[in-house]
Amino acid sequence: MRPSDTLTVNFDAGPDKEGPTSWAQLKTFHRRARYPHDRYSSFLTHAVELPAGTSRGRLAEAFAALLVTHESLRTVYPDDGRRQCVLGKGELTLAVHDVPDDEGTLAGVLETLTRSPFDFARELPLRAAVLAPGGRPVRLVVAYSHIAVDGEGLRIVTEDVHNALAGRGDRNGSGAAQPLELALEQQSPAWRERNAAALRHWDKVMERVPQSVLAVPVATGGDADRYLRGVLESRVVAEALPVITARTRASGSAVMLAATAAVLAHRAGLPRCALTAIAANRNTPRTERYVGTIAQDALVLLTPGDGTFDALVRQAWTGSLAAYQHSQVHPLDLWDRIAKVGFRRGIRFARDCVFNDRSAPGGGVEVSDQAAPGEGSTIRVQRATFMPVRFFLRVLRTSGTAEIVLWSDTRYLPEPELREFLAGLERLLVAAAKEDVPLSRIGDITGVTPALRGPQWREIDASLVDVDAVRRLVEMVARGRGSAVFVTDVTDTGEAELVAYVDTSGTSLTSHSLHQACMAALPDFDGAIAPTRYVLCDGAPKNSTDEAAWLSGPVTSTGDGRSLASGETPLAPGDR
Repeated sequence: MRPSDTLTVNFDAGPDKEGPTSWAQLKTFHRRARYPHDRYSSFLTHAVELPAGTSRGRLAEAFAALLVTHESLRTVYPDDGRRQCVLGKGELTLAVHDVPDDEGTLAGVLETLTRSPFDFARELPLRAAVLAPGGRPVRLVVAYSHIAVDGEGLRIVTEDVHNALAGRGDRNGSGAAQPLELALEQQSPAWRERNAAALRHWDKVMERVPQSVLAVPVATGGDADRYLRGVLESRVVAEALPVITARTRASGSAVMLAATAAVLAHRAGLPRCALTAIAANRNTPRTERYVGTIAQDALVLLTPGDGTFDALVRQAWTGSLAAYQHSQVHPLDLWDRIAKVGFRRGIRFARDCVFNDRSAPGGGVEVSDQAAPGEGSTIRVQRATFMPVRFFLRVLRTSGTAEIVLWSDTRYLPEPELREFLAGLERLLVAAAKEDVPLSRIGDITGVTPALRGPQWREIDASLVDVDAVRRLVEMVARGRGSAVFVTDVTDTGEAELVAYVDTSGTSLTSHSLHQACMAALPDFDGAIAPTRYVLCDGAPKNSTDEAAWLSGPVTSTGDGRSLASGETPLAPGDR
C-alpha cells in the first residue's frame, strides 16, 4: 500500500553510544538472521487510536519522546549482532495514508509494514504509519522488531504512546535499565558466574530430554495451509484455574504448563515432555519496565507418569522455577553446549514445543457446579505464517474468559488434532477443578488420541525414533556403499541401541567421520537419531538385512564415533 504523504519524526537524545549486545539481544539477532521470513515472531505490532484533533506536529512530538525514552527503539547492529550502536540523533519517517480507518485498510498497512525483514545494520527497529482520512490523523500503526521489544515491552511502549499523546509522557523515562546498560553488566564476573551456573543446569536437563516431543509420522500436503493458529476462548477454564491453584498452592502458569505437558505427553506417547518455556526475566525493579528483548528460553522437563495431576502441577511449579532461574545465559555458549551434548547422545534437540504465559494474574473465581467442557467456550482456527517450531502455545488471558492460542505446523499437528488438543486441554482443567485427576485417565477425560505410529518406531535414549528414517540417514551417509541399521537390546541396562553397519572398504571412513556426517544430515530426516554404534566392515553381505551375515564377514573396527580415536582420521573430502 503506497502512502499519500510522509511525516518525519526527528529525535535528539544526546551523543551516540556503542557497546556489546545483551544476551537476549544476541539470541534474537541470530534467530532473526537464521529465520528472516519468520514474520510471526519477527514483528510485534499495535495500532493506537489517536485522540480527537491530534495534529501531525503533536504526533511527531509524541513519537520523538518515545524514541528518546527507549534506547532500544533507536539502536542498530552494525556487525554480526555482537555490538550495538544507540543513535543519539536521527529521524524516522512515518508513512501517511489518506484512506478510511477500517479493518481492511489496517490489515493492508500492517502487511506493508511487515512485508520485509528489518535491516538491523542500517534501519531503526520499528516502522510506523498513520491513517489520516481526509488528511486528519486518526490512527497510528507501528511494527516493532522483536529485537527492540518483547511481549511485555510492547505493552509498555503502547502505554507510553498513549501517555505521550495525552501529554503525560516523561522524557526522563521510568528508571528501567536500558539494553546497553544490561549488556555491560553482563560482562561482569558476577554475571559470568551466573552464566556458568545456567550452563550447568542446561547440561543436566539436556542429558534427559527427548530429541523431539512431536516425533510423529509427518503428514503430507502442500504448504498453502501448512501453518494454523487455533484460539480457545473459555469461561470454564478461567473458573477452573483458581480452584486448582488454591488446592495445589502453585501458580496459574504452573497449572497451565502441567496441563499442556500432560496432554502433549499423552498424544506423543512419551514418558517425558520437554517444553521450552519463555522466561520474561522481569523480576527486579530495573527490569520490570525494561523496553528491549530480555526474555529467554527456559527448558522444563516433566515426567507425567502414572501419578496425579496435582503432583504434575507441583513438579511443573518447582521445575519451571529452576528453569526460569537459569534462563539468562549467553546464547552462543548455550548453543555450543546443546550441540556437544547432542553430538554425544546422537540427537538434535528440536525445540519443537514452546510454551509462553503472557497472562496477568486473575481474581479468584469459584468453579460453577454446572460448568462442563465446552460451555461458554469457542475454538476458532485461522491460517498463520511460518515459525521455526512445531507447536507454540500462548496463554494470553486467564480471568473472565480465558484466551489460549495454539500455533501449529500441520505436518506434526494437523487441524483436527489442533482442535482436539485445545478441547482436551479445557476438559482436563475442568475435571482437575473438581478432583485430583489420575493421569492414567487422561485419554478418557481429554478425548485426545495418541499419535499412530508403525512398528518401526522405537523408544531409544528417551526419544521416539523411526528406525526406517535412521536407515535412510545411514544410506545417505554411506553414499551408495552397503549399509544396514539394527535395533539391539542391551541386556545390562534394559535399553535399546541402534547399531549401524557400513561397508567402508577402500575408504578412509571411520566411526567418528560417519557420526559427524550423520549429525550434519540429521535435521533432514524426521524421526531419526544418529546410531548408537558403528560397525565398519570390509565388504557387505548379499543379504544386508541379516545382522548375523554382517557379523560373519570381516569387521575392521567398531566404535560409537563420539570421539576421534587414536589412528582414526576425519571424513576425507573425497568420501563426502
